[in-house]
Amino acid sequence: ECGQTCPIIFIGTDCVTMSNELLNNASRDAARGHAHICPADDGGYVALALPTACPQSVFHQVEWSTSNTCDSQTNAISRAGLTCRQGPKLGDVDEEQDYIDLTAQLQQHAPLRLLCPRVSRLLLPDVQ
Repeated sequence: ECGQTCPIIFIGTDCVTMSNELLNNASRDAARGHAHICPADDGGYVALALPTACPQSVFHQVEWSTSNTCDSQTNAISRAGLTCRQGPKLGDVDEEQDYIDLTAQLQQHAPLRLLCPRVSRLLLPDVQ
């Protein structure tokens, strides 16, 4: 039961390297009244945590689906009167090149394959 302090977390499902630690940090910041955003390599963002009582204006004038989405989201959060903490920049899979890059990263880095085992099995069925 969260009561009034349960944060709202938006998660990009196309970011296979998102960790529990990242989500825990974002949730903790939001529970303390701060926004928390994790930028994507392409200028968007892969996660956004907000306090439960945040105003709807945190989404006003956000430039969606552009290389400036994360910056404009951060600006909207500031205009709404919230502080915004930033997590690490991560990659997501939006374009064909992102898929190619992710496949190459999975082939080269066993720890990454452990972080996202289902994706690894799908993209690299012959690699253990």
